[in-house]
Amino acid sequence: MQVLETCPIFPIFDEAQARAFYVGHPGFTVDWEHRFEPHLPLYMAVSRGGLILHLSGREGGCAAARLPFRLYRGPERGAPRMGGQT
Repeated sequence: MQVLETCPIFPIFDEAQARAFYVGHPGFTVDWEHRFEPHLPLYMAVSRGGLILHLSGREGGCAAARLPFRLYRGPERGAPRMGGQT
């Protein structure tokens, strides 16, 4: 199994501050945004060059930079587990 991409998920607590921090100063681009309903927290992806970050406004949705999103290619050998194990 080959890991194609690893993407950290960072918590955000204030949408305006998150946009100013990631898009304003370092120049990340917002790739997409998602909410299940208009009143629910934002989940979005930002990128700059080859670096992609996911930002989650969901309370308890992730511990700071400890929940990776990984995309795999190859034969399945069971579902990937957290903590860097496959």
